[in-house]
Amino acid sequence: MEVKGLAGQEVSVELTPNEFSKMNNNKDSYRLCVVTKCLENPVLYVFSYSSERNEWISEDGHILSIDQIISARCYT
Repeated sequence: MEVKGLAGQEVSVELTPNEFSKMNNNKDSYRLCVVTKCLENPVLYVFSYSSERNEWISEDGHILSIDQIISARCYT
């Protein structure tokens, strides 16, 4: 289970490479929990993988779009 909290109301979070790997390797038991509006009136979204639909979906029917990215930190 991974929990992410947001001040705003839009569900948009980033996962570390390790978190994303765990999500992909443990689809049957992994849950991504996103709490929006944390500072006001919190709303909880719990996403789980649906093998029938081949997508991550919340308990209330929101479908999670996933854009896999590669990043780097460069410095001197």
